[in-house]
Amino acid sequence: MCIYILLHAVFPVLRLLRYCDKNKPAMDKIFFLSHRTTVALEKSEPFLNDKSLFGSLMIDANLTKEGNTILGGTGDADADSSEDDNIVFDDAHPQSEDDSDVEPNDFDAYTTDVTPYNSVMSFGRQVIWHWLKRKVRIEHEYAIVGWALCVMDDIRKDVLERLTGPHRDTIEKVVKRLHVPLCPNSNPAISAMSSHEIIDTFWNEFKAFQYRTNPYHDASRWANYDITIGNSYL
Repeated sequence: MCIYILLHAVFPVLRLLRYCDKNKPAMDKIFFLSHRTTVALEKSEPFLNDKSLFGSLMIDANLTKEGNTILGGTGDADADSSEDDNIVFDDAHPQSEDDSDVEPNDFDAYTTDVTPYNSVMSFGRQVIWHWLKRKVRIEHEYAIVGWALCVMDDIRKDVLERLTGPHRDTIEKVVKRLHVPLCPNSNPAISAMSSHEIIDTFWNEFKAFQYRTNPYHDASRWANYDITIGNSYL
C-alpha cells in the first residue's frame, strides 16, 4: 500500500524520467509533468501523513547528502545534513498549526535561504517542501514556452486551462530573445519588424494554433503519427 501511494504521488516524475532516459527531446512536456507532480503530491498528502501506513520515519544523514547531490540542494551538503540528521516524523514532531493553513502556492516561502528546513512539518508536508524547493530548476523559461507550444492534445488542454499573465510575459521574453537581433532567425521579413510587431504576430499565430483555425485547421496535421506516439518534438 505504501509503495502504491508513493508511486501515485511521483508518477508524473517517473514519466519525465522515462522521457529523459530515451535521450529524446522532451522540453515541451517538462512544465506539464512538473505541475502534475505538484498536484499529485498535494492530493497524496493525507495518505503520506497516515502513520498507520508510514509510521515513524527518520531521515538518514547519508541519504540527505546523496539527495542534495542528485537533486541539486542549494545549500552546503554538510550543513543540510546536520539540520536533517535528527528529524523524526512521528508524534514527537506533530504538524504545526501554522503549517496547516499554508496554501500550496505559499510553499515558495520555504525555498529561500532565510527560512530553514521545518522539522515540525508532517511527513507529507516535508515531501512537498522538498519537491517545491527543487521544481524551480525544472520550470524554467524554455520549459514554459515548450509547454505553451506543445502539439500533444492533453498538454494543449492544460495550456488552455492554466495559461496566465506571468506565463505570457515569460513567453514574450523568449520570443524576443529568439527573434530580435542578435538572433538566429535571419528571415528578412522578421528582421524588418519591430519587437512589438513580432510579439503581436506571435500571439495571433498562437491563437490560431490553440483553436485550430487557419492554417492549423486541417485535421490531418493533428493526426500525425509522431504526435500520436508522443514524438512531439518532430
